[in-house]
Amino acid sequence: MKRFVFLLAGLLLIASSLRAQTSVSGTITSPDGKPVAGASIIIEGSTVGATSDAKGFYRIKVRSSKDILVFNFLGYREVRESVGQRSLIDVVLSPSDLQIDDVVVVGYGALRKKDMTGAVASIKADAFENRVLFSVDDALAGGVAGLMVNSSSGKPGSESSMLIRGANSLTGSTAPLIVLDGFPLFDVSTSTGGGIDGYDTGMSSLSMINPDDIASIEVLKDASATAIYGNRGANGVILITTKRGRGDSGKIQYNTYFGFQQMNKRYDMMDFRQYAAYQVDRNSSNNHLFTDPITMQPRTIGDVQSRDWQDEIFRTGFIQNHSLSISHSTEKTSMFVSGSYMQNKSVLIATNWQKLTAKATIDHRFTDFIRTGVDIGYNRIVDDGVPTGGEGTSQVAGVITSALTALPFEFDETTQAYFRRAGVSQSSLDSYIDNYHGNPVNIANETELTKRINRMMLNAYVEADILKNLTLRITAGYDSYSLKDRQFYPTSTPRGYFYKGQGIIGSSESGSWINENTLTWKPVFGKHRLNVLVGMTEQGYTNFYDRSETTQYEYEDLGSNNAQMAKVFNVYSSKEQVRYVSLIGRINYSYDNRYIATFTLRRDATSRFINDKWGTFLSGALAWNIDSERFMQNQNTVSALKLRLSLGEVGNSNVPTSGSYSQLYGTNYSFGTIETIGQSSLSIANENLSWETIREVNAGLEVGLWNDRLKFTADFYDKVTRDLLLEAPVVNIVGFDKAWQNIGKMRNRGIELSLNAQLINHKNFKWNFFANFARNKTKILELGQGGAPILLGVTCLSGQNAVILQEGGEIGDIYGYVTKGVYGLNDFEIDGITPKPDVAVETGAEKPGAMRFADLYKDEKITSDDRTVIGNSTPDFFGAFGTNFTWKNLDLNLSFQYSYGGNVYNANYNQLAAFTGTTNNQMAFFEERWSPRNLASTQYSTMTNGAVCSAFVEDASFLRLRSARISYTCPRKWFGPNSHIGSIKFYIAGENLFVLTRYSGYDPEVYSNQGSSSMSNILTSGFDYGCFPRPRTFTAGINILFQ
Repeated sequence: MKRFVFLLAGLLLIASSLRAQTSVSGTITSPDGKPVAGASIIIEGSTVGATSDAKGFYRIKVRSSKDILVFNFLGYREVRESVGQRSLIDVVLSPSDLQIDDVVVVGYGALRKKDMTGAVASIKADAFENRVLFSVDDALAGGVAGLMVNSSSGKPGSESSMLIRGANSLTGSTAPLIVLDGFPLFDVSTSTGGGIDGYDTGMSSLSMINPDDIASIEVLKDASATAIYGNRGANGVILITTKRGRGDSGKIQYNTYFGFQQMNKRYDMMDFRQYAAYQVDRNSSNNHLFTDPITMQPRTIGDVQSRDWQDEIFRTGFIQNHSLSISHSTEKTSMFVSGSYMQNKSVLIATNWQKLTAKATIDHRFTDFIRTGVDIGYNRIVDDGVPTGGEGTSQVAGVITSALTALPFEFDETTQAYFRRAGVSQSSLDSYIDNYHGNPVNIANETELTKRINRMMLNAYVEADILKNLTLRITAGYDSYSLKDRQFYPTSTPRGYFYKGQGIIGSSESGSWINENTLTWKPVFGKHRLNVLVGMTEQGYTNFYDRSETTQYEYEDLGSNNAQMAKVFNVYSSKEQVRYVSLIGRINYSYDNRYIATFTLRRDATSRFINDKWGTFLSGALAWNIDSERFMQNQNTVSALKLRLSLGEVGNSNVPTSGSYSQLYGTNYSFGTIETIGQSSLSIANENLSWETIREVNAGLEVGLWNDRLKFTADFYDKVTRDLLLEAPVVNIVGFDKAWQNIGKMRNRGIELSLNAQLINHKNFKWNFFANFARNKTKILELGQGGAPILLGVTCLSGQNAVILQEGGEIGDIYGYVTKGVYGLNDFEIDGITPKPDVAVETGAEKPGAMRFADLYKDEKITSDDRTVIGNSTPDFFGAFGTNFTWKNLDLNLSFQYSYGGNVYNANYNQLAAFTGTTNNQMAFFEERWSPRNLASTQYSTMTNGAVCSAFVEDASFLRLRSARISYTCPRKWFGPNSHIGSIKFYIAGENLFVLTRYSGYDPEVYSNQGSSSMSNILTSGFDYGCFPRPRTFTAGINILFQ
C-alpha cells in the first residue's frame, strides 16, 4: 500500500512538473510582414533562450506563467511580453532609428551608446554606398572629425596618410591600427623598392577589402577608447566590422557600376615656339638645333607642330565594378558569402588595375549556450602600371615628370625636314635622336611595372555562456600576405639607357597569427549595470623580403623574364619577426543610466626591446548623462545631453626590429689577392631602448535636440608624447653618427566638432545635413641632444635638407630660403655683373632678373645660415560637410571636403621653372620674366642653384566636391506581391567633380614618401613631385536585391 502511495505521488509530481514547463511558440516579423530570422528570445532573468528560424518561427519552454520573454534583434527595438496563459505569442519588431547609435563596437566587444565614456565616432555603411572606392581609406576621408585622410595620388588603390588627432611620433608609421572583424592588422609592403617604383607611392593595404562587405566602421580617438589596444593603439584605432548573415532569410544582393574618368587640370608648358626662343636665350652655346654654332645666330625654323605630352599620356579612363553577396540564416546557422571584381584602366596610359575579393562568414549556435563562427577572406590585386614619382633626376623620373620635361615636339620626318631646311645636318639630327630617351609615351609603353598581391585571412571564434551573464570567447586567426613585384627598364628609356637595361624582381611574404581569450561579465543589479572584460592576447608577425637587381643586359626582349642575360647582379634579402603578448582588463560601470565610469588596463610585452619588454598602460573615464536626470524629464527640447572626461596613457614601440640592436652590413676585405666577405657594425646597440608614452586628456560634450533631430558633438584634447623614439645624431667618437634613442617630447592639442541635422522629416520629403570640423596643433617640446635641430633630406630635391625638426617647431615645417623678388639693375655696378657692396648674393654669378633670397643673417651674403621655416604641410583646420535630399523614391547626396591653411612645396618647379639653360621643357610663364624690356615684372628669369625656397611654397587650401549621387529606388508595387525582387535602385554619381584651390599643380592634396626610411613619412609628405593626379570620375550603376 505504501509503495502505491509513493508511486502515485511521484506520478503527480512529474505531471505537475511537465505541466509547469509549457511551450510557447510564435512568429517574429517586421512591420512589413517579413519574417525576422535569427532574432533572440530569452526568458528574463535566466539563460534559457531560443532563436527564430528562417521563417521567423520560434519555440521556447517556459516554467511559469509569470515568465517574461525578451525579444531582441540588431536594428530593432526590444520587445517584452508576459507569458500569462498564452501558448502562442506573435511579435512584430519595430526598427530602431538609432540602431547604429544604440550599440557601438569597441575593442573586444560592444557597449551601449549611452554607456560610452570615450571619444568614438561611427560611420554607417550607407555613407559610402554606391561610391567609387578603390580603398576603404577613400570612404573615411571627411567622414570623422579629427581623422585626416590624405590620399597619396590618384593611382588606383594608392595608400593614404591617415592621422587621428595629429602625428604622435617622429619615427615609423603614424597611421592608426586597423582591426578587421577583431583581427589587428600589421602594415604590409606593397612595393619591394628599387627602380623608380622605390620612389613612388605605395598601395593601401585597405584596398584589398570590398567596401560592399562593410557593415560599420568605428574610429577610436582618445586614450580611454584606445588603451585596450595598448601600444598597438598609440595612433588611434579603426574598427571595421563586416556583414554577417544573421536575420537574412535568403537574400541575394548584386551591385554594379560602369564609368569613365577624366583629368581635371594641366600644367601650362612651353610650346615649340616658346621653347625655341628659350633655347636661343639660355642655351645657345650648347643646343645647336636652334642656334648656328658658327654665327651664333638663331636658326629660322618653320612651323613645327607643338606637342603637349600631357595630352599624350592622359586618356579617358574606364572603370567597372561588380559585387555579389548571398546571405541566409536558419534557427541555428547563418552565413554570408560575397565576391567582387573591380577594374580600372586609369587616365594614365598603359595602366590596368584589377581587384578580386571573396569572403565567407558562417555563424552557428550549437546550443543556447555555445556559439561558434568563422570568417574566410581572399583578395587578389593585379596591377600593371607605369612609373610615377621619382627622385629628381632624369634617370629616376616617372612618366608624369617626363611628360612635363620632354621636348614639346616629336622628331618625326616632317620635323626633321624643318630642321634640315634651317641648316641642321642629318648626322646632327641622328645623333640627337639616338641620345634622346625622354619620350614619355615610350617610357609608359616600354617599362614593365607589375605587382601581384594575394592575401588570405582566416579568423574563427568560440563563445560559451559559462554562467548567467558570463561569456568566454576564444578567437584564433591567421593572415597570409604575398607580393610579387617586377620592373624592367629597357635601354629605350632614360633609366634603362643609364644602366644599359635594368631588371628588378622582388617578393615580400608575411604571415600574422593571433590568439585572444576573453571573459566578459555583464550583470545588472537594479540600477547598477556592469560590463567587465578580462583577457589575454598573443600575436606574432613574420616577413621575408627578397629583391634582385640586374643591369647591363645583352638581350632584353624578354625583360625581367630573362635576368640571366644581365652582366651585373645585386641581391638583397631580410627577415623581420615581431611578437606581442598582452594582458587586458576593462570595467564599465553605469548607475541608473546617469553616471558612467570606465577603467582600462593593458600590459604589453614586445620583442622589439631588450631590457624593457613590458609596458603597462592605464586609462580612466567618467561620463554624465544629464538628460536622464529627473530635472530633465518634463521638457521636449533636449533629448540627449552628456559630458565626458577621460585621462589615459598608451605606448608605442614603433621602431625597426633591429632598433635596439647593433646593425651589421656586408663588408668585403682583401687579404692579398683574396677577397673575403665579412660584416661591420652599422649602428650602436641600445639595450635600454623603451616605449614612447602618450598621455591624453579628453573632454567631450554630446547634445541632442528635438528627439535627436539635431545632434552636436564637441571634443577637446591634449596629448603629450614622452620619450620619443628617434634615430638621432650621437657624438661621433666610436665611428657612428646616429643611434636609436628615447629622447624628446611633443604635444598635440586640438578641438573636434561634428553636427548632424534632420532639417525636414516629412513623409515624402526629407532633408539631412552634416558637417565636421577639426583643428590640431602640433608642437615639438624637446629633441634632446642639447636642443640641436634635426634636418631631413628630401629625395625629389636631390637630397637637399628641406624639412626641419626643432624645439618649438611643428611637424611638417618646410625649411629653406625666403624669396625676396628679383635682382634689379640698381643692385649691380655699371657693368651689370658686379653686385654692389650692400647687395647680398650667394654665388657671385647672379644677374639682374635672377631670383633673390633674403639675407636673414644680415651679413651681406647669402649662406645656409639664411635658411628658415618657409611653410608647413599641415592644415590649420579641415573637415567636411554634406547634405541629402529625399523626395519619395528620389535621392540626392552631396559631399564636400575642405582644408584651410597648410602648404605644398611644388618640387616639380625645381626642374620645370629653374630656367638655367637645361634642354628640358620649362613652364610657359618664362615669357613673363624680368628683362630690360620688362622692368616691372617680379617673375624671376633664372635660379642660381635650384635651392629650396619659398617661391615654390604654395597655399594648399581647397574645397572639393568629393562626391555627388542621384538615385531612384523603384516602388515595391512594380514587382508584384509574389516577386522575388526586393528592390531595384538606379543611380548616377560623380567623384572629385571640382576642386577650388589656388594651388598651381594638379591637386593640392599631396602625400608622398620623400624622406628617410627611419623617419615617419608624414614629416616629408608635403612635397609634390610627379604625383599621379586624381581624376574626375563619372559612374552609372544599379543595385538589385532578391529575396
